[in-house]
Amino acid sequence: MAIEAEAAAEIQQLLKQLEQTYPTTTSAERTTVVAKAVEEIEKNPTLKARVVGALKSGGKEALK
Repeated sequence: MAIEAEAAAEIQQLLKQLEQTYPTTTSAERTTVVAKAVEEIEKNPTLKARVVGALKSGGKEALK
């Protein structure tokens, strides 16, 4: 679970950074921030691997 928590914390930090650059008032603006976050995750193989691992692990937990 620690890996999932670390990945979640990194994603939250990334979103906070992006929110400082991009407005998030409307749904469309929030969608832009999420798209930018995905771009940043894609550019960082280590973070991407942790996010994918966390999602897989979380998916298994959700099925239990």
